[in-house]
Amino acid sequence: MVSLIPYIREGVRRHLNPKQAVMLTEFDKLRRDYQEHQHEIHAKLIAIMSDRLHVHSRTLETINWEEPAPQPGAPNAYMEALVKEHTTLHKVLSRFLQPETVQHIMTQVFAALDAKLADLYGKVDLKSQGAQDRMLVDVRYLASKLGGLKSLEDNGPGKVSGLYPSS
Repeated sequence: MVSLIPYIREGVRRHLNPKQAVMLTEFDKLRRDYQEHQHEIHAKLIAIMSDRLHVHSRTLETINWEEPAPQPGAPNAYMEALVKEHTTLHKVLSRFLQPETVQHIMTQVFAALDAKLADLYGKVDLKSQGAQDRMLVDVRYLASKLGGLKSLEDNGPGKVSGLYPSS
């Protein structure tokens, strides 16, 4: 819609006399308001995903990595939920927004995800190879599932920072 406003403005301008041209400023205000509203919605989506990440981080902090995984070779439940929520967000946004907008939002979401997980994983003291392997299963699952999302191949989690190892 934002991209259409200048064309509508120009079409209206052609039919106005010079005294009425002052009304064209309303189109400029409308465009600014619409852009601000879009920005607020995008910021809210990013905040919602940040809140979800916070919830899952509390679960991550309670994991005893030294214990064997409930399902060997499978990611932990917090990681499956994180991936599902991020995939769902991407799917919904992709249906309604331009790829550039989806990329902009998801890049910010992934940056928050990278920062939070790097912080949390950095605090975990892994004493055994089994614990390291268990965490690596989660990291690889995240990178493989979210790293290949449409139009985000180069901007998925860990792609910019190189945080996560590849499979």
